[in-house]
Amino acid sequence: MNVFILDLDVNVSAKKLFVLDAVRARKQIVELCQMLAQSTNGSIPKVDGSPYKHNKSLNNHPATVWVSANRSWNILYLQALIKEYQEITGKTHGCTAALDVLLTQVIEINNIQLGWFSKKADWKDLGDNIIDATHEYILAKQKGLYKN
Repeated sequence: MNVFILDLDVNVSAKKLFVLDAVRARKQIVELCQMLAQSTNGSIPKVDGSPYKHNKSLNNHPATVWVSANRSWNILYLQALIKEYQEITGKTHGCTAALDVLLTQVIEINNIQLGWFSKKADWKDLGDNIIDATHEYILAKQKGLYKN
């Protein structure tokens, strides 16, 4: 299990990874799904609809621990990788269903927790803007512009 990060901006990192090694980039999508599913005890669906199996031996793997600790960033990275894959191949990646579940969980579990919105904001009213806002929030935190 590895996470290949070539830039702190998820979109730039995804583009660079596909340019450098398209095969590894495709495998990165699957591995990231597996590691994110590991942190949710298998509630993320595979292509066939069955959940990823929870493997206790991976709980303390350094990559899995890091992905779990930086869950929101990794979900955005997964989204950028899948988007890049779809732009290059014109196909829908099998992990797209897993991404949809992960994005819903981030919004529900974290209840947005963004400095850009009131804590009382109803996330359903934000629509597609939640992805852009989450991305801005993560970049701001990395640059030290936002502290909670």
